[in-house]
Amino acid sequence: MSLSVGRVRIARAGIFVGFGTMLLLSSGGGAVGAAPPASSSMKVTIGTDVAAFQAKTGTPGVVVAVYDAHQFGTSGYVASFGVTSYRGKTKVTGDTVFQIGSITKVFSGTLYGVAMGKGYATPKTTAYKAFGSPASLAHATDFQKITLAQLATHTAGFPDEVDPRAADPLFAGSSTIPNTMITFYNSFKTKPDCYQYSSAGFITLGYALADSWPGALHGKYPSILDAEISKPLGLHCTNTALPTACVPLESTGVELTKKPYTPAKHSATDIKSTGNDMLRWMEANLGVLTSTPQYLTSAIATAQKPEGTFPNCSNKKPVVVGLAWQEVPLTGAPGTPTALTKNGATGYGGESSMMVIVPSKKVGIVILTNGLGAGGPDALAKSLAIKILTADGGGAVTAAASPKPHRKLRAKK
Repeated sequence: MSLSVGRVRIARAGIFVGFGTMLLLSSGGGAVGAAPPASSSMKVTIGTDVAAFQAKTGTPGVVVAVYDAHQFGTSGYVASFGVTSYRGKTKVTGDTVFQIGSITKVFSGTLYGVAMGKGYATPKTTAYKAFGSPASLAHATDFQKITLAQLATHTAGFPDEVDPRAADPLFAGSSTIPNTMITFYNSFKTKPDCYQYSSAGFITLGYALADSWPGALHGKYPSILDAEISKPLGLHCTNTALPTACVPLESTGVELTKKPYTPAKHSATDIKSTGNDMLRWMEANLGVLTSTPQYLTSAIATAQKPEGTFPNCSNKKPVVVGLAWQEVPLTGAPGTPTALTKNGATGYGGESSMMVIVPSKKVGIVILTNGLGAGGPDALAKSLAIKILTADGGGAVTAAASPKPHRKLRAKK
């Protein structure tokens, strides 16, 4: 079944295309109007720091989306730099499509929140049950115990990857589980509840969620994402399967020279998005996008809420996690506020990204790039977030809720 994404509007008022261009957008769910001028000093800071990042990493194109009412007003701010491919001349704009890599996990974590809110899943729902208890996994006794909550918090004991490319074709448009994953699920052995980052776990979560939706959306992750998140928030080019009008806007990453990487038809991984869309997604996560539906506001809150503090499987250091989000103190910012972070990279697609939000201060930044140099834009995003918060003058920081003690998430036999 083809994905229905509705009308896509690419042209927007107030967007000026060009190298190093600063894009001012009206969003936040309010009426369209003239945006307050961005802080000229912060505008220069962003441009200078991005230029240094590009020079150091050889990244051809970057887009930065920022929300901070103090510096940029309530319309948000998007700045674009460079070109869409290493060998091309097309300028990056706020509508250029990038691969967001593992930031996809935040969308899946939020969809899990939606599923729980609508009664399609619970914290104790197992992936095995969500898959329909297939006969091929009848003897996968340890896998049968793994809950969606464990998958969403990286505490299922899954490795990062099962097969470098098994992720994408998993359930690719059919109800047949690939042999690679069947073999893994059947051989999986339970491990202690500790934090072990796992793309394989989130891929499994994505498809388990897709199989949890009833009716025409059953088994179709892109359609579910479109219906529950992208359309309600006005995200025009955000999905694993892009609307036709968005395809020509795709950037090309470091490892590709001919065409952008295309996920399978019903893929539950490798979302693509734009700076403009990620601004709205960030605003929804900061609670400032007034048009966000209540069910989605609740799901976002569920995803951001700490599920517990878990020891890292490799070094035993404590990790505070929500549903995909990792909670960290933003050291260097006034008051050391709590930040929620998620980065992303597509090794086979050659692009990298970073998202940092500080809900207590209503400040956030997303950086999308078509390069993989020097670990991606993680450090750049955190550094700019600190500079923005410092320029805001600090002030009282709303105390974050204390993480719940480490608890067992595994379903009972």
